[in-house]
Amino acid sequence: MACEGRAQHQDSRSVCRASFPTGALLMPGLTSKKGPLTPFFLTEKSFLAFLVVMGIVTLGDAYCWSKIHKEGEAKNGCMLNGKLYPFGHIERTEECYRCNCSERGMDCCALFHTPIAFDKKKCKVVFNKERCDYDVVQKDDPSKQCVVYSRVG
Repeated sequence: MACEGRAQHQDSRSVCRASFPTGALLMPGLTSKKGPLTPFFLTEKSFLAFLVVMGIVTLGDAYCWSKIHKEGEAKNGCMLNGKLYPFGHIERTEECYRCNCSERGMDCCALFHTPIAFDKKKCKVVFNKERCDYDVVQKDDPSKQCVVYSRVG
């Protein structure tokens, strides 16, 4: 088996090695336009894929709660903060929750995520009821958004 490309040699185990100072092993059969892929490159890509997947999973997580009705308590629907909601799926309540209402109870999940990592000295949190989310704005100039590094809920 001959090693293809420049600056490579074949060792006694028939493994192609780059003639770099590190001597990184090259993965047989895996190449890019710039040459064979090293294990570090594959690990880096795997780690990036892991971060993307975790971000999607985390973004899908929401704060949820349940209220169990006593027998006969919910005859016409579910009461939430003085408002009666009909039985079935409620896409968005006035308090920004997505709920399911039944005679047995009410299950709700928040449509918003609470910011927890931002510059607390320069920025403040304001709830935007129209969007059902928190805005993080500068204290001195609320027209300017702040960077949020993490949210929960």
